[in-house]
Amino acid sequence: MPSVLDLVLHPDRRRPDPAPVRVDLRIVFSAGLAAWVVALVVTWALARGDGNGPTEAVWTCVAGVGLGVVALVWEHYRRPEDLDLPGVVDRPADVDLPGPAA
Repeated sequence: MPSVLDLVLHPDRRRPDPAPVRVDLRIVFSAGLAAWVVALVVTWALARGDGNGPTEAVWTCVAGVGLGVVALVWEHYRRPEDLDLPGVVDRPADVDLPGPAA
């Protein structure tokens, strides 16, 4: 097995990189979004319960929920070109689709 220094100095001796794994990011982003929503409900209840609760934590959770929604929207718009799922038809970029004449 070659040493780390040998691999750094001679990257051509490394094994080839594995192919990237295609994942459904909706599941990942939805799980994170659900965790932020649960945290938001808990921190909101604590902040509201005694009137002197952690309001900074509530706003942190609101930001987490907002970023989760942005991530889901981003994933929705990049899905057809990166992930082959049932019902998604990929087409070559150089194919002209029929449409109204300009």
